[in-house]
Amino acid sequence: MIKVHSPVEVEAEPSGGWQITLWAGTAFDYSTPFRSMLAEIAHFIEPEAALELPPIQEHEDFIEGRIHVGDLSLRTYYEYALGYLAIMGDSEHDLSLLLTKLEPHIALVNDL
Repeated sequence: MIKVHSPVEVEAEPSGGWQITLWAGTAFDYSTPFRSMLAEIAHFIEPEAALELPPIQEHEDFIEGRIHVGDLSLRTYYEYALGYLAIMGDSEHDLSLLLTKLEPHIALVNDL
């Protein structure tokens, strides 16, 4: 279960396209398991989905990656500075379908 402290929805991305933002941590909490969350998300989308992230580094921040599902490639980003993870794509429809698959695995909590 992925715990978030703000409702999750598909929103217009400031630089163009669409995004799902998961506010899943608190600022500078390096124990927030963003990498394992992304692995779970990739599996929830499609068990054969491929997650692409750079090698892990101590105190990493502002990390970009990708989730590949068939011909679909979604951008990912997480940062510890603000405690959030984002999944971005060009199609609002694709991200809405993704969110439908994720919703059963997301819990809105107040105790982060």
